[in-house]
Amino acid sequence: MRETLLRAGLFFVLAVFVFGSSLWNFSYADRVGERVEKREAEKELEMTKASEKQPQSAAAVQEKKEEPTRKTKTTGKLNPAEKQKPTDTTADRPKVEKETKGKRIPSGVVYHGPKKKKRVAITFDDGPDSVHTPAILKILRKEEVSATFFVVGRAVQQHPEMTVRIAAEGHVLANHTWNHAYLPALSGKQIDAELDKTQRAVKRLTGREMALMRPPYGAVKGKEKRIARKGYRIINWDVDSVDWKHGRSHQQVISSVKAQVKPGSIILLHNGGGDRSATVRALPELIRHLKQKGYRFVAVDELMGVPAYIGN
Repeated sequence: MRETLLRAGLFFVLAVFVFGSSLWNFSYADRVGERVEKREAEKELEMTKASEKQPQSAAAVQEKKEEPTRKTKTTGKLNPAEKQKPTDTTADRPKVEKETKGKRIPSGVVYHGPKKKKRVAITFDDGPDSVHTPAILKILRKEEVSATFFVVGRAVQQHPEMTVRIAAEGHVLANHTWNHAYLPALSGKQIDAELDKTQRAVKRLTGREMALMRPPYGAVKGKEKRIARKGYRIINWDVDSVDWKHGRSHQQVISSVKAQVKPGSIILLHNGGGDRSATVRALPELIRHLKQKGYRFVAVDELMGVPAYIGN
């Protein structure tokens, strides 16, 4: 009996030892396996990093070199990502030499264009406004006539939509100072300010820098060189419709133009600065009369063969 109990005890101790050893072996194996897997993962990560730091193969480098450089093709069309700007107003005009900043501009005053061809330029001063300017644009569009608008900066500020519309409908914008100022009474710096402020207002709306200007009242004596150094050609007129005079009828406006017009004439009219209803009423008849006489209407830049805008 005693031997039996002793054998049973020894067997139990042996069984516990074997079982414990097995558990320890399994646990140790698991730990070893985990360490091996971790080491392999770390090794793989190191290899990946090393490959990223290595220079590209010759083939890859060559492929990158041969990839064509993307250049923006100048098409005259706007990039959709850019802010919308007005339609190009000079697309259909004859090509003339581009005006550039710093280029020397003649300081003489222009009163008319070449007299060999029956061409005339209708010009409008003192606008834009919200009443007469849209009516005039409608007539010009119907009659398929191009015109030049000498805009006052304050009016541009008050009627930006009309300024943009003038350009978008194919007409030329030109500088008529900010305050409709009498230039002979101003200093050089004051003249600069009048022109610069108007230039900035128009450029902000249209993206264009004007290269033509008209002094208010046609008065520019003694200031021609200063204005030319600013990069402007000075455009006056040889036909005054006298539509600016209070109480003038549309027939009087028409008669004034008929009596003075000749090949190469620059005609003075107004689309702002007061009641221009007589001008609006006279315009269709005036255009038809001149067409019947064989005249063709062009903007001032085309009449003179000079750029309307700097860089265009």
